[in-house]
Amino acid sequence: ARHRFTCVLCQRDGTGEETYPAFMLGEYEEHLTDPVVVERGEDALVAGCGHTFEPVAFRKEWPPVTRGELRELHLDDFLPTAEAGGRRCLVMSPSAVESYLACPYRWFIEKRVAPNGIDEGFDALGKGSFIHQVFARFYDDLTARGVARVTPENLGEAEGAFGELFDRLLAEQPLRNSEDGRLVTTSKAEAVEVGRLRGAALECLRRQAHFAPGYEVCGHEIAIGDDGPVPFGGVLVRGRTDRVDVDRANNRFVVIDYKGSVGSRYAAAVGDDEVPALPRKIQAAVYAQVLRTRFQNLHCAGALYLSYSAKSRAGFAAGGADDTFDDNGFLAAKSRVPLNFEAYLDAVEQQAAAAL
Repeated sequence: ARHRFTCVLCQRDGTGEETYPAFMLGEYEEHLTDPVVVERGEDALVAGCGHTFEPVAFRKEWPPVTRGELRELHLDDFLPTAEAGGRRCLVMSPSAVESYLACPYRWFIEKRVAPNGIDEGFDALGKGSFIHQVFARFYDDLTARGVARVTPENLGEAEGAFGELFDRLLAEQPLRNSEDGRLVTTSKAEAVEVGRLRGAALECLRRQAHFAPGYEVCGHEIAIGDDGPVPFGGVLVRGRTDRVDVDRANNRFVVIDYKGSVGSRYAAAVGDDEVPALPRKIQAAVYAQVLRTRFQNLHCAGALYLSYSAKSRAGFAAGGADDTFDDNGFLAAKSRVPLNFEAYLDAVEQQAAAAL
């Protein structure tokens, strides 16, 4: 454009009505005076400055596309890598490892292309992120008061504190950056849904009071790989595990991941095979395997998923745990691992390595 152009970005306000802010035009005019932009020319704005108006560190020139011909892509050019053992290894999150093992194409679209809608939604992702915030803050508050876990004896007090925290964090959601994930209601129907979520989360807390007696919450949102990615199955992993519980009397720990629902696909389903088949859901197992080096004086007894919206006791917990883990009757038989659990984690990593 030489004389006139229009920037249009459709968004929605708090009432759901479309709104068309003009701030993009102001930013564009401001950055046209940037020396990098002037040197490149306004036709190469993104190429010269990147999407955040910063000089790009890497640029890939694509040859013209020819119909019927596919060119090989070298993944190292497009994926984050780090050095390990004298070679460059891919860096992935445990959820990305799980996604890749299930379907490499789906992993590529969801994790690498990562398409996002232009409008903020009220969806399962937002509800899940919010519940994670509530439980993390709740257990942090318990630890600050010197309370190790929720038990049947302190459940009444814990319910009151949890409900107040839920309401307070919900009121703070509109002030959060939407890019960081938030839960904001814009209709009566969504408000009703959040009310149901509150009730389900409280029921989850009640079940946690009876789940795994003897274990105490050791940490929430434990970072993996902040000081360097950790090896797993031939790649390097980085991420945050939802929760780790420790049985100090017996020197054991379990990894816990919160999910909306935990059906049969989350179970270890080892069976009688000498070499267990790779389960469909291994995110918690990946975290458990890499955390063994951090908790060297403890044995890993399980990698579990807890549902924050389960409608019954039977649908509350799944995953994998050894026969020494006392779950107080919540786990189904398919979530029981008949061999040493750390040997099971080694077998999971070996099979994942072959696929990766």
